[in-house]
Amino acid sequence: MRRTMVAAGALWMGLAAMSANAADKDVCFSDTEATSLIVAILPDLVDGLARKCGPSLPENATLRGGLMPLMARYRGESDAAWPRASGALAKLGGKDLAGVSPDLMRPLLGSILTAKIAEDMKPQDCVPTDRLIKALSPLPASNVATMFVSILQLSGGKDKSPVNICPAPGAVSAAAAAGRP
Repeated sequence: MRRTMVAAGALWMGLAAMSANAADKDVCFSDTEATSLIVAILPDLVDGLARKCGPSLPENATLRGGLMPLMARYRGESDAAWPRASGALAKLGGKDLAGVSPDLMRPLLGSILTAKIAEDMKPQDCVPTDRLIKALSPLPASNVATMFVSILQLSGGKDKSPVNICPAPGAVSAAAAAGRP
C-alpha cells in the first residue's frame, strides 16, 4: 500500500508541477475530474516511468517488454477521457492558462509529467514501480485512476496531498467525525 501511495503521490506531484495554482489548497478536483485527468495522462505517466526505469530493469520487466498491449489500451481510454478531463485541466492551469485550448495543453501536460518523473524517480524505485505497473496492468485505466484518487483521499486529503480532491457530497470530515470543529 505504501508503494502505491508513493506512486499516487508521484502522479499528483507531476500534476502539481504544471502550475502554482494546482498547489493552492482552495482549488479542488471532484472525483470525476481527478479520475478523468489521471486516465487522460496515464499513458504519459507509464511512458515516463518506462523511459526512466527501462535501462535499469531486466528485459522481461513490464516497463521494458510488456508495454505494447498495456499502452494501446491506456491510449484508447485516455483519448476517451480527455474531454472529461478538461474541467480539471482548467483548474490546474488557473488564470495563467485561461483560454488555452485543452487540446493544446495535452502534450504539454504529458511533457511536464514525464520531466517530473525523470527528476524525482530514483533507480532503487524502479523494481517496485515495475511490480506495481505489472500488478495494475490487467485493470482498465479508469480502475487504476479510481484507485489513485481513493488512496489520495484515504491518505489524508488536502493537508498531505499536493493537489486537493474535493470532499464527496455528504462526506463527513475527519475532524467532524472526531468531534472537533
